[in-house]
Amino acid sequence: MNIAIRRKGIRLASDLQAALCQRLENALTHVQPRVQRIQVFFADANGRKGGIDKMCRVVAHVRRQPALVVEDRDSDLRTLIGRICERVGQVAERRLDRSRNRGSRCSMAGAN
Repeated sequence: MNIAIRRKGIRLASDLQAALCQRLENALTHVQPRVQRIQVFFADANGRKGGIDKMCRVVAHVRRQPALVVEDRDSDLRTLIGRICERVGQVAERRLDRSRNRGSRCSMAGAN
């Protein structure tokens, strides 16, 4: 899985980068063959002021699907990474279920 990480105003230690990649791969195991690439963007909105200012946006490009975009904010990077990976997995699962169910719907027209 191709994962690109970009940062603006945030230092991301190598152990956090490795944890992020591992957690994203785990969260997307059920759709992994269909995932073409993942882009992760980190930004610090307030700089050194503190507060809930660290933002993470994950964009997963899945074959034959619109891009999957999840964004979240937190003051702690580890918490943010954990939550965003969990949400990416949930959104991917929901979208996969929807696409499967579209093909299996049957019409009740004319049935008595």
